Amino acid sequence: MPTGNIVIVDDSKIMRYLLRGLLEKRGYNIIGEAADGLAALEICRRERPQVLLLDIMMPDVDGLQFCHEIRNQVDCPILFITAKTQEADIVQGLSYGADDYICKPFGVKELQARVAAHLRREHRERHHKLSLGEFQFDLSAQELYIENQLLDLTKSEYGICQFLAENKGQVFSKEQIY
Repeated sequence: MPTGNIVIVDDSKIMRYLLRGLLEKRGYNIIGEAADGLAALEICRRERPQVLLLDIMMPDVDGLQFCHEIRNQVDCPILFITAKTQEADIVQGLSYGADDYICKPFGVKELQARVAAHLRREHRERHHKLSLGEFQFDLSAQELYIENQLLDLTKSEYGICQFLAENKGQVFSKEQIY
């Protein structure tokens, strides 16, 4: 059975009720609901949502502005669920920081599948790697391997190597590197 802490933000009480019912039926935990961005901000500060479902057309702060402002405060997927269906609206929503965009009216199974997909993605073990020829950086562990042999580097030495690898082909002064 799926699990996941979800916050629903929509100015329509009926839509919040519908989304709650659809998602709780699938085993999700709705940890908060809000009718506007200000109330949603309080919920997101107090709780740790794993998915944020967000309408665009709301009073006070619209969903786009809210998404843009909260993106650096929450690290969970943000899914717009909105009646704004034009391609330009979708592109704008994604460019403001949303991870997905679902147009109203939506299919129940599609909504459930998209929420499940985002939660699965969030629960995967993260392996951040960077490879440059025989050099392999494990960015999560901050380790550098050459031909699969771990180099014994200080934190500063590793940081300089990673910086240079990420900026391959560029020239930097000593001051810029430090």
